[in-house]
Amino acid sequence: MSQVEKIDDMFAEIIDDTGGIDILVNNAGGTRRGPAETLSMEDWNFIINLNMTAVFKLCQAFARERIKATKKGKIVNIASIM
Repeated sequence: MSQVEKIDDMFAEIIDDTGGIDILVNNAGGTRRGPAETLSMEDWNFIINLNMTAVFKLCQAFARERIKATKKGKIVNIASIM
């Protein structure tokens, strides 16, 4: 999930392999430990991409597929600091 530029292709492959899914559970997450004042932009971008951008892109891809299939679906987003 940390490679957000690959999410759309990954999701399309999953749909092709399964014929469609009706539940999306976002449960990936992570952090980088240390003082905020010394956190690098590389680490910041990793955290934001994994914890927010990936979730958003997966929700978008799932919603597009469900709308196209004219079927309902459920999205479960799980968050944790650990």
